[in-house]
Amino acid sequence: MRRSTRGTWATAALVSALGVAMALPAAAFGVDAAHAPQVRPTGSSTSVIVFLRSGAQQFAPRSAAWFGAVRTAETPVVASLRSSGARDITAAKSLPFVVATVTPAERAALAASPFVAAVEPNSVITDPSPLAPVEPVASGHSSAVHSNALPPSVCGTAVKPELDPEAISVINADKAAAAGYDGAGVTVAYIADGVNPANPDFQRNAAYASAGSHAGTAILTQLNFTGDPSGTPTSGGEAFLDSSSIGAQGNTVYNIDNYVNPAHPTPSNPCDIKIVGAAPGANVMGLDVFSTLHDTTESNFIQAIDYAVAHGVKVINESFGSNNFPDTALDTTRLADDAAVAAGVTVVVSSGDAGVTSTIGSPATDPKMISVGASTTFRTYEQTTYGGINAPGATGAWIDNNLSSLSSGGFSQGGRTVDLVAPGDLNWALCDANKSLFIDCTSDNGGAGSPIELSGGTSESSPLTAGAAADVIQAYAATHPGTDPS
Repeated sequence: MRRSTRGTWATAALVSALGVAMALPAAAFGVDAAHAPQVRPTGSSTSVIVFLRSGAQQFAPRSAAWFGAVRTAETPVVASLRSSGARDITAAKSLPFVVATVTPAERAALAASPFVAAVEPNSVITDPSPLAPVEPVASGHSSAVHSNALPPSVCGTAVKPELDPEAISVINADKAAAAGYDGAGVTVAYIADGVNPANPDFQRNAAYASAGSHAGTAILTQLNFTGDPSGTPTSGGEAFLDSSSIGAQGNTVYNIDNYVNPAHPTPSNPCDIKIVGAAPGANVMGLDVFSTLHDTTESNFIQAIDYAVAHGVKVINESFGSNNFPDTALDTTRLADDAAVAAGVTVVVSSGDAGVTSTIGSPATDPKMISVGASTTFRTYEQTTYGGINAPGATGAWIDNNLSSLSSGGFSQGGRTVDLVAPGDLNWALCDANKSLFIDCTSDNGGAGSPIELSGGTSESSPLTAGAAADVIQAYAATHPGTDPS
């Protein structure tokens, strides 16, 4: 059911070997007793997600009345589930859903209630891996040959490091920041694996400090939805890509020649860069949902969305998706995202990396989401000789602002296509030198741990757009006092 933007995610129902439960009291669901389904405690129990019709949308988003309507909808359902013997019951805080382990009969009773919008399985989802080149393609010539052909802007110096990712200048985020719009005052969340919030480039740079955000303080707060103890290894590649694309601070100068394949050195050594996000003035909330086994559950995803809504997040980035058939089907994430949008949150979703198959993954097919495909930014190919781009006779120029061949596109079954494209092929992002804790953070220089990674896909396009959305929200709020730009 679920897949990452770079590959297929395994799917399975979470089934418990335990469980018999009593019939649900019909009155709790607003069903006349005479017409209520007659249920019996049969079959194995299953973990499900119950979406409710709360009526919260008639109130101001995230107001006291909004939250009250959610509580009103959830309370009788939770009470009924408890009295019937259902297990593992968890009610959301800001969105109208309940997670519980129920028997097939209880599930049927829930589905029959007019107060229940949907009952969905709590599926297992495997950890995605960020898109990155697998092997450099040999150019067949020495570094001296291609160094002379390359423009000097390919590499920076320690005094004047090149601004990365290249995407920042392509989307004009650097110009927006220079004009004072860098996402200040806006919190952007992403859902992925784990990062290191103590990374020097997640500490506020004085250039992006503002009222309420002081230099030297952490910009990134990580919430653990996995249940794993602190210090448990995580993949890390996706979370570092998302977080640095949104809010990296550019505090550290990196010589990328130290992290590339020695057989394909950069045009000049040192080749110095610094990494800055699309919204360096924003606050970033990392929602870590993938366990040490590199999987999670659908309920973890939607509880992360619920947490973000309850804690004032304005933008959520989701670099993942599914390929339901039909693609207009109401999958669980889509239901939660629609509820988040109703609560005033902008949700940005990657279209997928299906390339020429033209398959856009859900929930990017949802008209309430901002669906983002990938465009090209090939400067890193020049720096690393990936794809043989520095072949003999090359002029040293590279191509930007074309659609990437990896990007999902075409038209969905509902007649939609992507809303926009942003750079995703490829760019530098932060990582961590401790590869025992952050498994994806390895360099091409012997496989050692690396503080940076070459990564991308629509999973980069999406957080770059989420950062840009934060810049726009800040700008709108500054020019429309007293309004809620989301």
